Amino acid sequence: MKKNKKVLLVVFGLLIGVSISFAYFVGRSLTSGSGASLTVKTATLNGTKMEVEGELFFNDGFIYPGHTKVSSIKVTATGNNELIPYNLIWKGINSLYTSLNYKVYRSDKKIEVTASCEKRKEIVDGKQLLHEVCNINNLQELGEEIYTGTIGRSEENTKVILAEDEYITSTEEGKEVYYYVVIEYPNNEDIEENQNQDIGEEFSGEVTVEKSETNADINIMAVYVENEDGKYTQTSEIPQRESGLTLKTSKCNNGASVQWDSKNWAPLILNFKQSGTSCYLYFNKSNSLDDIILADNVKELTEGFIGSSCDSGCTLKQNDLYKGTDDDGPTYYFRGTVNNNYVQFGTNKDGKEMYWRIIRINGDGTIRLIYDGTTIHENGEITTDSIAMMNQQWYKLASSEKRDNKYFGFSWEDGKVRPGNYKTAIKSNAMQQLEQWYIENLEKDYGKYISTSATFCNDRTHYVDKKGEIPGTEVGDGSGIGTNTTYYGAYTRTLGQGSTLGTSVQKPSFKCYVSDKYSVDIGNLDKPVGLITADEVVFAGGYAGRYNHKYWLYNGQAYWTMSPCLFAGGSSGYMVVIDASGLITTSNVDVSRGIRPVINLKADTKFKAGGFGTIYYPYIVDIN
Repeated sequence: MKKNKKVLLVVFGLLIGVSISFAYFVGRSLTSGSGASLTVKTATLNGTKMEVEGELFFNDGFIYPGHTKVSSIKVTATGNNELIPYNLIWKGINSLYTSLNYKVYRSDKKIEVTASCEKRKEIVDGKQLLHEVCNINNLQELGEEIYTGTIGRSEENTKVILAEDEYITSTEEGKEVYYYVVIEYPNNEDIEENQNQDIGEEFSGEVTVEKSETNADINIMAVYVENEDGKYTQTSEIPQRESGLTLKTSKCNNGASVQWDSKNWAPLILNFKQSGTSCYLYFNKSNSLDDIILADNVKELTEGFIGSSCDSGCTLKQNDLYKGTDDDGPTYYFRGTVNNNYVQFGTNKDGKEMYWRIIRINGDGTIRLIYDGTTIHENGEITTDSIAMMNQQWYKLASSEKRDNKYFGFSWEDGKVRPGNYKTAIKSNAMQQLEQWYIENLEKDYGKYISTSATFCNDRTHYVDKKGEIPGTEVGDGSGIGTNTTYYGAYTRTLGQGSTLGTSVQKPSFKCYVSDKYSVDIGNLDKPVGLITADEVVFAGGYAGRYNHKYWLYNGQAYWTMSPCLFAGGSSGYMVVIDASGLITTSNVDVSRGIRPVINLKADTKFKAGGFGTIYYPYIVDIN
């Protein structure tokens, strides 16, 4: 029964319950059947693989009238962007004399929804009346129900349509949608007799999908394109890829929405639930990289850190873009074996094209790139080309110089944990080499495209203990000054509890203590170039204590990050590095490693049409 039909169950807020005067369920409790359990049910509709996971769970053992249960059903459609109409159905036997009421909700993400029930007993006219009052937790997160109905008595196998004329757009990765079915054994006022007759009856079956004969009914009502004067003109056709126009906004009725599939150059209609859905599409000339990246990665983004990465059993998918938060807002980062974060930007001093990989879209909208050489490389390819400077020490120390915490700074001043103005600070060898490379290859012709406000993080937050729970002081252990034993923030987040395989607890962060930020605009950096942080490596797929040849930062070479790790006193002091196996590990400041420059493109940097971020069609910065 669709929502606009009369329903048998009325819900006020979150309280589901009825008066005890409705039922005469005396003396004994109902023992339900086995339920309708299903691990994975697979069907093929119009060439699309449809997987159904879940069950109609109603086998709690002892239940009274009013008992309510919430079941979660996941439907996954795997295919080639086909719009599939289908019905969600239950097939089974219900021998209960009392019809079960149900409500169905739909969500594009998994939501934890549970029902809790309290059993109650009353004595009326010498009879014991039993019922339950139930509350559904988190029901408000599901919105309004899409279908309601009843599952009546059937002595043989029967079919019940739980949700009719549903739609889903299949994807290569598998588009997921969740259904939440609220089932109630009612305290039935319509039954004059008591409900004891249901004791020992059966409810069992399975949930699956079937093809709906209803054709999809989507109308693209109008397409609007932006003119030179910034106004929109209506057209009858979607702009071609070569036009440089991208979908900026859309307006749909019936709760639907549109995301743009740049790979197939077509709109994807999301949350499409009913016929008569209409959409208006608005295209503009914005071709900034952040818009293009988000358009090219149309799947729902996973938020936060998803856990440890992989070794030979890598399970991370390709083209994975994830969402995090830095000090400026939402940041979008590439993780795993991605193959769509390639950028061609500029030519070097020898006239060779320079290639880069996108680390992330920063919270301020700038685009963080790491150098990848003058030839383009497949993931996992061992190459020296992606290292701009080979065999460089973080600091070039004379044999007579005493080890000191100060040598972990990107630049430093004696007696200070953090330096001030770059003109008075002593620069690390890494900073000097990066500045020289920037001057020779980027500054003159391409400096105007590079942000001077985006920051780099040389995290020198300092602690006494490995867990990062006891902050260091300006004197004594953990001070970050002199030869005092000091654990730095990156140690705890990326290494401190993760050096043993299988026990790593990585807690990377895009946040940076304000005094540890470097930028030209702040005044502690001369040229807008730096290095990747240990945290960004972990977000990308790096792992401490585990070899990883599959994530996109691996190139078979050892190179520096910008993150201090540990100074243990005496001659033991370490920065975080990526070694030749892809492992996140440590290295002393005067050991030779490679340097991969990192820059931040301005948020409004434009890109030429036709690039997809792939190895054969990288994003190309429009230097005109």
